[in-house]
Amino acid sequence: FDFYKRNSERFHKIKREYIPIFWTNCYVNGVVDGWGEKVDINDIQKEINTLDPSGSYFTICQHDDAPMNPLPKNTVIFSAGGNVIGPGVVPIPLICGPIGLHDEKEKTLLASFVGSATHDVRKKMIQSLESKEDVYLSSSVWNPQVNDTDFSNFVDQSLRSKFILCPRGYGASSFRLYEAMQLGAVPVYVSDRFWIPWVDELDWNEFCVLIPEQNIDNLHSTLSNIDDDTYSKMKNNISKLYGAYFSLEGVCENILKRLEMEPT
Repeated sequence: FDFYKRNSERFHKIKREYIPIFWTNCYVNGVVDGWGEKVDINDIQKEINTLDPSGSYFTICQHDDAPMNPLPKNTVIFSAGGNVIGPGVVPIPLICGPIGLHDEKEKTLLASFVGSATHDVRKKMIQSLESKEDVYLSSSVWNPQVNDTDFSNFVDQSLRSKFILCPRGYGASSFRLYEAMQLGAVPVYVSDRFWIPWVDELDWNEFCVLIPEQNIDNLHSTLSNIDDDTYSKMKNNISKLYGAYFSLEGVCENILKRLEMEPT
């Protein structure tokens, strides 16, 4: 909805028609669209079926599993969660809110993870690192409501860490990737399937450590062997790139840029 409000005046430059379904509201809340109007989730497909099947469309999904509804064949799906794959699906970042400014702290930890063990990749990562004295781990049962104490602990440990561990969760991606960038640490993306946005322009190895599931046992040694110069360059690259590619404004601009560049 925020994308629509911010950018609808540019839609005339795009050959594709926007499908303004706010997937998270529909799938999670079930009854509320972006304008606060009641909708029947069972009628979503009926509305989709009114679209010309020969037309060109695009839609934007933050929900891990969206879209579950079939869409016209020529639809570009900008997907943040990463559970829907296939032709026409373009990875975008999960958009997290601004964490705010925090005083820098001495990096006394090699790495940290504060979160829930919602996926086998997370469990394997925790098991591989639980004996390491320079790694802080705090895992819990998943709870959609993060209290102030847990959030403060996450921020505090992150500020003390060179690297923030960002294992995939239910979705292939993780909000923690983009939170890490805001907190002055280098993200470590651990996954069995990477969901990486903007690879046509960005080399993620320049600002993120990518650890496939089969290399989890070597995770600690991989991080320990990253020298200070390389680490500093990665942090500098994050500072240069975050606003342009991973903030709300940056994500909107990159979606529009790619749509406007399509041949008419």
